[in-house]
Amino acid sequence: MNISNVVERTRPSLLRERYRRNVAAVVELYARLRDIVIYSYGPTLLSEAACRGAEPDECYALGAPIVDVPDLALEVIDSETSADKLSVYASLGVPEVWLFEDEELSVHFLDVPTGTYWLRDRSWFLPDLDVDLVARLAVRPDTPVVLQELATMFATS
Repeated sequence: MNISNVVERTRPSLLRERYRRNVAAVVELYARLRDIVIYSYGPTLLSEAACRGAEPDECYALGAPIVDVPDLALEVIDSETSADKLSVYASLGVPEVWLFEDEELSVHFLDVPTGTYWLRDRSWFLPDLDVDLVARLAVRPDTPVVLQELATMFATS
């Protein structure tokens, strides 16, 4: 079976949706509070990725509206799949991919010459955002409280 023909179909779970929305809300609030221009495109932007089994849960362009490829894609993984999401994103040239799996967030940055991703402890595009903090906040069920705490934390730092 050709891996590029595998399309992942997962039934959205409440937990998965909470994680997706919480990570997105934290990223977007952080950007707003830090005066970082960020454009959110949700999952709809990379139709080619979807056809190849790696539709992002969220994707973002930083600094300017997207032209072809987002700067950052987020995947919340809660099901097993045979599709290698990172190789799909690498072939599309997505510079940074965040994978949220087992309540942990990992950041992968594309090494263009090799076409592979390197694991990083910080985002290239949002280097002051603590990804471990994002992961801890993403799993909490009290999203409004999380966002208020985050706003207070960033206002005092």
